[in-house]
Amino acid sequence: MQIDETLYQRQIVHQMMSLLRPREVVVMSLRHGFDGGEHTWKEIGSELGVSGTRAYQIYERGRRRLYCNSLERAGIETEDIFK
Repeated sequence: MQIDETLYQRQIVHQMMSLLRPREVVVMSLRHGFDGGEHTWKEIGSELGVSGTRAYQIYERGRRRLYCNSLERAGIETEDIFK
């Protein structure tokens, strides 16, 4: 039972990550430790050749993209939320 739940969760994460741009996937993966341990913004920025602040901005853009997509799937218009 536990194996099935873990597999299902991985499938969901994979589907969600497919909605993101490549740099957003890298930042999300590093920040949340999908490929090992979690990383700081500075470490992630260094990996991408940008500042830690810029890495955070990329992360936030991806997070908003996932949030908006989940709202749209629920039938909620996102245009009014982010004016």
